[in-house]
Amino acid sequence: MKKLCITELFSPRQIERSRAVRHQEITRLLRQLIHSAAKTEVVDVSALLTKLTNNTICRMVMSTSCSEEDDEAEKIRNVTKKSFGLVAKMCLANSMGPFKKLGFWLLLKEANELTSMYDDLLEKLLKEHEEKAKNNNGVAIEYDNKDLMDILLKAYHHENAEFKITRAQMKAFFLVTYNNIPF
Repeated sequence: MKKLCITELFSPRQIERSRAVRHQEITRLLRQLIHSAAKTEVVDVSALLTKLTNNTICRMVMSTSCSEEDDEAEKIRNVTKKSFGLVAKMCLANSMGPFKKLGFWLLLKEANELTSMYDDLLEKLLKEHEEKAKNNNGVAIEYDNKDLMDILLKAYHHENAEFKITRAQMKAFFLVTYNNIPF
C-alpha cells in the first residue's frame, strides 16, 4: 500500500489533480461565504471548514463529495458517527476491570453490525468504480481523472502486479481514511 501511495497517489500528476480539487472546493466555500454575507446571515465557519475538508478528501479518494445532501453522504456520516460511539463504549467497557470481557461481549453484536455496514458501503462504492471503468470499454480512465479508488482497483485487477492487494485490504485502507475525516 505504501509503495502504491508513493508511486501513484503522490505522483506529480495526482498532486496536480488534487490541486484542482482543492481549488474547486475552496471556490465553493468562498461563494457560500459571499452568498451568506450578501444576505447578512450568520455563518458557522467551523462547519463550513469541516465540509471543505470532507469534500476535498472524499473527492481525492473516490471522486465524490461526502458532505452533499444525498443518501450516500448521509450513510457515510452515520456509519462514522456510530463507529465513534462504539469506540467510546469500548473504552468504557475496558475500564470495567474484571467485567471488561462482559462489556466487550455485550458490544460484539453492535461491532459486527457496524463492520457489515462499512463492508456493504465500501463494496458498493468499489463496484460503482468498476462499472465506471467497464463503461469505458475496459480502457483505463484518463490518468487526470483517476482517484485513489481507481488506482487501487487498477492494482487489484493487474495480473502481473508486484504486490497483490485484496478487496479486504482496500476496504481497510478506505476505512482508516474515512475514520480520519472530521465528520
